[in-house]
Amino acid sequence: MHKVFNKLFNRISITVFFILIELLAVVGIVRSFDHYVPILGLLSLTVSVLVVLYLIRRDQASSIKIVWIIIILLVPGFGGLLYLLVGTQNPVRKMEAKIERAHQEIVPYLKQDRIVLDHLKEKDKRFLGTVKNLINGSGYPLYEDTQVEYFEFGEIMYAAMLEEVAKAERYIFLEYFIINEKSRMWQDLLKLLIEKAKVGVDVRLIYDDFGSLTTFHLKNIAELRKSGIKVVNFNPFIPALAVKMNNRDHRKILVVDDKVAFNGGINIADEYINEENRFGIWKDTGLRIKGPAIASFTMMFLETWNAFCQPQEVLLDFAAYSYKGESFEKQGFVQPFAENPLTHDLLAEDTYIDILNQATDYVSIFTPYLIITDKMIHALQLASKRGVKVTIITPGIPDKPLIYRVTRSFYRVLMKAGVEIYEYSPGFVHAKSFVADDKIAVVGTINLDYRSLYLHFECATLLYNAPMIKELKRDMEQTLLSCRKVERDEIKRHFIGSIIDDVLQLFSPLM
Repeated sequence: MHKVFNKLFNRISITVFFILIELLAVVGIVRSFDHYVPILGLLSLTVSVLVVLYLIRRDQASSIKIVWIIIILLVPGFGGLLYLLVGTQNPVRKMEAKIERAHQEIVPYLKQDRIVLDHLKEKDKRFLGTVKNLINGSGYPLYEDTQVEYFEFGEIMYAAMLEEVAKAERYIFLEYFIINEKSRMWQDLLKLLIEKAKVGVDVRLIYDDFGSLTTFHLKNIAELRKSGIKVVNFNPFIPALAVKMNNRDHRKILVVDDKVAFNGGINIADEYINEENRFGIWKDTGLRIKGPAIASFTMMFLETWNAFCQPQEVLLDFAAYSYKGESFEKQGFVQPFAENPLTHDLLAEDTYIDILNQATDYVSIFTPYLIITDKMIHALQLASKRGVKVTIITPGIPDKPLIYRVTRSFYRVLMKAGVEIYEYSPGFVHAKSFVADDKIAVVGTINLDYRSLYLHFECATLLYNAPMIKELKRDMEQTLLSCRKVERDEIKRHFIGSIIDDVLQLFSPLM
């Protein structure tokens, strides 16, 4: 009985209930003015036209505009109101102001060494443009003398994470989208975090409230604080139709002292380390970073922390967290970067497209989802038509059947241009990685879907001529041995299936 009660009255159930109440209230208000039907009809039409005109002149992906224009025209008045509530992607001013203020505090600690840029210019002037776009858009510099280690599975990365946390002496910063409080992964990590907090290590945790809505309950915050761990609940999810609820913290960052940082696809739950079999073998990847570049991940964390923490927990002594460790010579170029949806600079999508545009031999991609804009479709097609071998590896066992169908609906248009698509037969691919021409790579948290590219706070590491790039390429080649190549015959669609896929693609920007 207790379990049934919990299921009925958990946060998701309550959230859905209140959102339905809001929708019914809007409908009820409209119906209460039935005797003013002619006036309401004219008002609805006026609102719809104004919102559509506003949409047309917005600097926004055409696929996003089209779906909202259809909704607005199908449901005059209500469609326009719904767009203004949840579809504009305009940042809530309060949130934008907090993050901008926090970002300005870290800017002095993100200075670019001009000598590093000159070294890259000597090697690849074209790629220097990719780097400069990220510097101008996110502020995070390019580094040399940084060592990067690649992990081809989450369980290998997790073992390294525990090893580094156990050695912490000054601080441990964690920022994750999903934490499952019942997982062995969290329980083992939590024991170490509590031990470290007891001996004076500064332990701070940021978790996304929506990502962890059903797996990390609010009572945990009080318990963690009693143990000496400071906690920020990012953008608490409320039962309301509001733009800011779309903006989630999808980052995965662990920083230990000024010695090491981890970044990649894994959250804190057992499926990410193959302790729980949810969708077969879970294929995830990540990086361990040592050297000056870890300063960028430290500043990413501090920016978010200061923007959302309690006033008494603000950290302003950034010099105390600046990098003071050793440097590693001849390790290529490394540029961690952050994606902030409030700026409207589409840094991740632009970077991926730029890599496709400059590739001459091959581009290989890991992605759990393939729900992409016309710009990305065109870049993938063009690269393939230029003779670049474009290979995309997606899951063989999906985590979300509807999203999987939408992902597969994009196969046909890409394969017609020569793009090769493989599905990972043993299970689910959660890795988010690009590798091109044995010299360029991106590993991080950024999926090829609208949420990652347009709505979420994300982070990744861009690399050039780093030794680990060969390891990423080798991992992709090894993974292909466990994949099934998608053939054109199997993506042929019957009339009804074609209509269903076209409708799903049309509404994919909302998924």
